Amino acid sequence: MLRYFCALFLPSTLIVALVMWTFYSSENLSEQQLMKEHESGLIELQKETITRDFSHVVSDLLFLAHQAEFHDVVGAQDWQHLSRHYLEFSSKKRVYDQVRFIDKAGMERVRINYNGGNPTVVADDKLQNKRERYYFQDSISLARGEVFISPFDLNVEHGKIEQPLKPMIRFGTPVFDGEGNLHGMIMLNYLGDNLLDRFARSHSDNPDHSHLLNAEGFWLHGASPENEWGFMYPEKKDQTFARLYPQAWKQIMASDAGQFQSEKGVYTFDTVYPLREGWKSSTGSAEAFMPSSKRIGSELYKWKIVSQIPESELLAKSERLADYLLQLSILFISLLAVGSWLLAKAKLRRRQDEIALLNSEESLNKAQRISHVGNWDLDLSNNKLFWSPEIFRIFAIDPEGFEASYEAFLATIHPDDREKVNRVYRDSVENRTPYEIEHRLLMQDGSLKWVHEHGETLYDDQGAPVRSIGTVQDITERKRSEEALLRSSLIIETIERMESRFISYSEPFALYSDLLDDIIALSESEYGFIGEVLIDPDTKPYLKIYAITDLSWDKKTQDLYDAIRKRGFEFRKLDNLLGKVITSGKAVISDDPRHDPRHGGLPDGHPSIDAFLGMPIYSGGRIVGEIGLANRKGGFDQALLDYMEPLIAACSQIVVARQEQVARRAAEQALENLASMDGLLQIPNRRRFDEYLEQEWRRAERYKTPISLFMIDIDHFKLYNDHYGHQAGDDCLIKVANVIRKSLQRPTDMVARYGGEEFVCILPDTALEGSIPIARKIMNHLLEEKILHAASPVSGQVTLSLGIATAHPGGEESSDQLIALADKHLYQAKESGRNRIVSDEGVIAVQDKATPGPDSYLI
Repeated sequence: MLRYFCALFLPSTLIVALVMWTFYSSENLSEQQLMKEHESGLIELQKETITRDFSHVVSDLLFLAHQAEFHDVVGAQDWQHLSRHYLEFSSKKRVYDQVRFIDKAGMERVRINYNGGNPTVVADDKLQNKRERYYFQDSISLARGEVFISPFDLNVEHGKIEQPLKPMIRFGTPVFDGEGNLHGMIMLNYLGDNLLDRFARSHSDNPDHSHLLNAEGFWLHGASPENEWGFMYPEKKDQTFARLYPQAWKQIMASDAGQFQSEKGVYTFDTVYPLREGWKSSTGSAEAFMPSSKRIGSELYKWKIVSQIPESELLAKSERLADYLLQLSILFISLLAVGSWLLAKAKLRRRQDEIALLNSEESLNKAQRISHVGNWDLDLSNNKLFWSPEIFRIFAIDPEGFEASYEAFLATIHPDDREKVNRVYRDSVENRTPYEIEHRLLMQDGSLKWVHEHGETLYDDQGAPVRSIGTVQDITERKRSEEALLRSSLIIETIERMESRFISYSEPFALYSDLLDDIIALSESEYGFIGEVLIDPDTKPYLKIYAITDLSWDKKTQDLYDAIRKRGFEFRKLDNLLGKVITSGKAVISDDPRHDPRHGGLPDGHPSIDAFLGMPIYSGGRIVGEIGLANRKGGFDQALLDYMEPLIAACSQIVVARQEQVARRAAEQALENLASMDGLLQIPNRRRFDEYLEQEWRRAERYKTPISLFMIDIDHFKLYNDHYGHQAGDDCLIKVANVIRKSLQRPTDMVARYGGEEFVCILPDTALEGSIPIARKIMNHLLEEKILHAASPVSGQVTLSLGIATAHPGGEESSDQLIALADKHLYQAKESGRNRIVSDEGVIAVQDKATPGPDSYLI
């Protein structure tokens, strides 16, 4: 009986032990590997966070420098305007302790203090000279486009570390004018707490594991606040990572990135090199008026990100798993012992013994169901494969009618993984080594599962393989979690890029085109579009597309795509897939657009659309835009919509902000027109004339070119008003203004209403001989209009008197003298009979085509 008991009990115990050990090894290894991969992923995310923060600050800095150069605010020394702009910038960004413009002599011209969230402009008498500070000296010597970045340290005020602690990084760049002349520099004091907060949030699940160290091993951020910023305190000079963990520090400093395990635990580390090409740094100086000792290149400006998982945590997880499996093993072995003992005690009671065995097998199957691990056994002599019930469940195969074999097993594997799995198994048999592999299963319904497989082969006394055994574990949920984490990080990166682009781009086409590229990449689509939903005067919605994938197939469609990039393209016909998104207010998915009753709206020759997804962009309960995607492998589904939802929500903020920006610009332009245009004649008024004359006078002085000016008066206009009435008088003024405007064909020429019935024309780059033909054209075009003037003693129709003055700015002559001379010639034209032109060369009479008069003459 003992022999029979052992024959039953020992193999069963061996199988239980093998399954439990395999599961323990696999799960423990998988758990540790997942933990290591998780730590590596978090460190990579922290590294990207630091790099992205530096890029954002440098982008802000270069944007301010470019804006100052482009608008020539610095050259004009309009410090008040610059202060307002920097105050608005500081309020919006909320990450800069100070925003300053320092001239090339080191004097602060503008300084904005953040004041803990209440930015203020520092008064002129409080501005200081910073020419002796290291950051000014290190920044002002840079070339255009280069950036100085200070060391990351604590802010010092009056020789003492500011309390509470204020981590700080200073970013500076020189500012030049259009001629390449240096005017000064812009300095941004970046509040380092923003970077450190994002760094800590990236490792929020175990913040005690994460350390940020400078190149000397001092903590910038760590588990213990009292160890941070040791290099700033003489009494803490020995509080470094290297002193507490000398062996680990040696391995960390030996390479830029890596992962290793020691008696202290698992260390994962990476190196951050924040400086890019064109970015400079130095050692800085703790003394207020001492220069930095030397410049630092990108290879020396580096930080170390270190994650430490204590050995105690690793052992605790392994021990918990071991305790659980030990208890489970004892339970199974006890059941097997009872069953085996009963079989050995009474062979005649085979039925009872078989039931006991079935009960023990059910317990084993239950354990496998709990752990999602099944076992298999392959007899290599006949290729017969045994699967436990859990493997059938994992593979979603009905045991009835299924003949398990190695070939049948391979058929269940994803085609892209099949060769790899077969090769790993064959190599294991040939090399007499165990193997493990992760691969995909292609289920009968088309879905995918991930499994972790572990196996080994047994050999006979002659060394020939006779049997392979192993386990299969379902790891689909773990893989989905990893993929979800990756996709979430991609969405976050896209949103951050989108927000930074909104600040940089002034036109919607570039902003939406870059955003469309990101959305197409995230959704794995072939092409798409982004548009805004607008309302026409009849309160009907329509779609205006600003970004679309270029699929042009001939010159006509190429011209259409070019037009969209410049002005956008309007879709007003909404009885199609694009319009259904707007009219229904819901996302539209079509996996067969060609046969969809909602198809249409595309030009002839458009490439085939095999699948379409239209997504509405909502803001405040109304549709403000639409995103369309086409041709995605496997089509579009609700899962993709859920995945894209955070990005679509962020898009709504960009669309609304851009529309508000357009409305604000239109309102500003309307106000400007009201201030500079004559309300009746819709031509520039006296104020705008004065501004434009001064502008063109300065340009003529700079380029040594002539400028001519006409003073024009309608002859006997008072008699016209008395005879025809003031309404007719207004109509007459409008007609005369239109005649003069059409006669001036160059964009630089201007006609303005000078007052009453008087007009004035500015002709830049025009000498006297060039201005006379234009004056004649005005006079003759008015005669062709044949505006009757029965009360005029000069002619039967409306005529003009015109005075010409020409100047060559650059001497003592002024623009006021030019006006006075033109007015004098106008007076002479009126005194000499009207309906004529007077210049420095004399009086030119213009023949009245309606009423015969004297021939034209030159006096």
